[in-house]
Formats: sequence, structure tokens, C-alpha cells
Amino acid sequence: GGTHSRLWDTRTRKVLRQFPNQRNFASSFSPDGERLVFGNRRLTFVDAGTGVEQDRFSAHSRVGLGLALTSDGKTAYSINTGPIIRKWDVGSTKQTGELTLPTGSARSVAVSRDGRTVAVAQKDNVHLFDTRTGRAVGEPYRHEQLVSSVAFSPTRDLLVSRSSDGKAQFWNSQSGALEATMDLGMSPIHLGYSVFSRDGRMLALVSPDKSTVDIVNAATRKRVRKIQIHEALVSFFLPTCFLPDNKELATLTVSPDPEEETRVLYHFDLQDLASGVLRQRLQGAFEYPSAIACPPQGDVIAVADEAVSPRKHFVRVYSTATGKLLAQFDGHVDRIRQLTFSPD
Repeated sequence: GGTHSRLWDTRTRKVLRQFPNQRNFASSFSPDGERLVFGNRRLTFVDAGTGVEQDRFSAHSRVGLGLALTSDGKTAYSINTGPIIRKWDVGSTKQTGELTLPTGSARSVAVSRDGRTVAVAQKDNVHLFDTRTGRAVGEPYRHEQLVSSVAFSPTRDLLVSRSSDGKAQFWNSQSGALEATMDLGMSPIHLGYSVFSRDGRMLALVSPDKSTVDIVNAATRKRVRKIQIHEALVSFFLPTCFLPDNKELATLTVSPDPEEETRVLYHFDLQDLASGVLRQRLQGAFEYPSAIACPPQGDVIAVADEAVSPRKHFVRVYSTATGKLLAQFDGHVDRIRQLTFSPD
């Protein structure tokens, strides 16, 4: 929140390290959990065990928009509002190369499961690069409108791209063939998001206005279920995540406030993906939730929230088995924009 990032020890609930004076738009742990990479104009490498900063670079001359790490955690790719995608060696914290778009600015970046292909969203195109040669591969994948995000499946040759007209396009990342298209509705404010389950079997497609989440079978490209969240929910965060068992989805839902007609209360429900049945609701209501995270393993979930009176910003950790509050982390002075669990 504000211009600070914090690294917490979830067992002691203490801040390991605070990184002031930089507003970070992206952060990611290496898959082995040993390093944390985050940045804006600067790219910062942190030892996740000690919280000690290992290195910092002026990675971009303008605001950074995204980071992507390879599955082995050895390489990171960063983008900003220009045509350059920078390649970094996480072990040495050194820049090792660049990928260059023919024109325009990068909006989203993703790395394939084998680390050999990088997908970059730019205007109404998705460009693919060979990470070994640094060269573009084939013709760009095309949308009719601005491409907002790209995501690779963690287990199969599938790339999903989202555009501002509400379309989700499914591409075979090996052949380049367009295999399916889904229309999820337009929004003048928001852009759509895509999240794969960790086993790659399911895909959550959040509509641009955040009113629905479509659950898609990644193998058949068919919709399994549509979950209604709320009409025109004004929120810029991804309101859903898969639990570690890949069988349940944590989703933001909304209900009227019984004490004040003009307000609504936010809840997080844990739903069974196969049946759509509500299994558990996290304890209490949320006033202004701004981030959610599900860990790769374990039975907890983290939610960032904001209290209005008195003004307060905090992260709460809940048990997914009981829905009960386990811990609260205080200290941020502004809205919390992102939460990330260490892989281990």
C-alpha cells in the first residue's frame, strides 16, 4: 500500500523487511521460494528467507507493468510502458538479454511451462518470442480490440489471451491455431483476467466488469459453470483464486448491508468446482477488499481489506477448513494492491 512493500513472516506475524519509497506494480516468488522479485521502474531481488535485499536495478525508464518467472525460477522477464522486455538471471540478479516489440508498448507478459516461449500483449496482438534466440516466432495472434492479458497453462500447450471487447481466445501455443473463443461481455472501465488451476485442468475467466467468473475445462475449452459475483463491481483486483487441491474456488460475493440500505457487504465463499455448492464462507464481512491469495499448499487463504472508521489497512489469514480468522497483519498506510505467498 502507498509507496511501501512489506515481507512478512506468517508464523510470527512480524515484518521481515520493509521496502520504502517505491510503488510496486508487480511481484513474484521464484518457484523454489528462495527469492522474491518485485519492481516498478526498479527491479529488486530479495532473499525470501532473510528479507535481505540482494540487488536492485533501474530496470525501466518508465513505470513497470508486469513480471513473469520461468517455472524453474531461474529467469525473470519484466515489462513497462515501452517496447522492451528485459530478461534477468534470478541467481546472479543480472540482465541477460532483451526482447523487442516491433512497435508500441507491452501490456502483459507470460512464460510457457518449458520456459522456451514468452508471450507479450501489445495493442490488439499477442507476440511470441523464442527465449533461446530472442527472436519473434511466427505471426502475432490477433484480436479485434486491445489485448489486456495473456496466460499460459502450467501443464499443456495452451495460451489464453483476453481483450477489451470481452473476448477470451484459446491458442495452441505450438501450432499457433486459434482453438476457441468465448465472449464474456465488455466493460468501459475494467479488463478481464484469467487464472489457471495449478494442475492446469481448470481455468477461471473473470469478466471485465467483475460480475461473473466462468469456470472452463482447459482440455475441452468448454464452460463448466458460471458464477455470479455482483453487477458492475467496482474493483481493480482479481476476485478469485483456486485452492491448492484444485477442487475448490475462493470467490468474492456481495450481499446487502442489513443496517444501511445504500451499502453492500463483501464475502468470500469457497465453492466446489464440480457441483458449484457453497462449502464454506470466510468468517465476517469485508468492507473494501483489495487483494486475495491462495498458497500453493496448505489450508489457508489471505485477504487484504480496508476499514473506513477508523481508517485501517490490513491482511487477514483464514482457515479454509473452518472459515475462521487465524491471523491479522497490520501496518500498511494505504490500500494493499497485491498479496503473494511463498511457494513453500
